[in-house]
Amino acid sequence: MLRQKNLTAEQLVTKFKLLVGEAGMSNDSDTANKLLIEMFKTALNPALVQKIIMSEKKPTKIEEWYDKAMTFDRSYRLAMAIKGPSQSNARFIPRAVPKKDPFAMDVDVMTTEERASLMKKGA
Repeated sequence: MLRQKNLTAEQLVTKFKLLVGEAGMSNDSDTANKLLIEMFKTALNPALVQKIIMSEKKPTKIEEWYDKAMTFDRSYRLAMAIKGPSQSNARFIPRAVPKKDPFAMDVDVMTTEERASLMKKGA
């Protein structure tokens, strides 16, 4: 089954048209047009389908779907190129804070007298 995944909309449309031609299908009837639209919608990324459906003028012909998909996909890719990769995909991994051993001995601890003596010597 054809899926867009990382393809641009232009690449998807080209592959989709080739497959439609190989299958001997056409969009000459209203029913065939609706079927092609449904097939194209399943191939497109869901976010792109939603963007097209929510657009001001919902396309009713398969050619209009091709045009809208390519337009929105180009706009999205241009915006991503300008903005850069999203940081929202970075996963937060909590780190375990090491617990301090309550019975650990501080071997380098100085007494007050030792510190005062070293300060007098200038060490």
